[in-house]
Amino acid sequence: MTSDKLAALVGVLIALLFAYLPGLKTWFEKQGSEVKAGLTAAVTVIAAVAIYGLSCANWFPELGVTCTKVGVQQLISVVIGALVGMAGGYVTLVRPFKQ
Repeated sequence: MTSDKLAALVGVLIALLFAYLPGLKTWFEKQGSEVKAGLTAAVTVIAAVAIYGLSCANWFPELGVTCTKVGVQQLISVVIGALVGMAGGYVTLVRPFKQ
């Protein structure tokens, strides 16, 4: 699995967790739109940094993220991919089912 595919998958999973996980869903729905956006972005960045760290630790070298300047650029790409995946996941898997 490439880092871009993993990023998209992480983005979709984050959107689904915030939308459907009991407890988390209830708490998340009470938050304002700015807080929701900030939380999802923060979780996305944390996930990307975790991907980068795991790849640099050589635990998942198949992700293709390296501990170089290019790797940091890939990390930025991962964050963007996750945000796009999250938005797409929300639009197709969450929003149509909201009451």
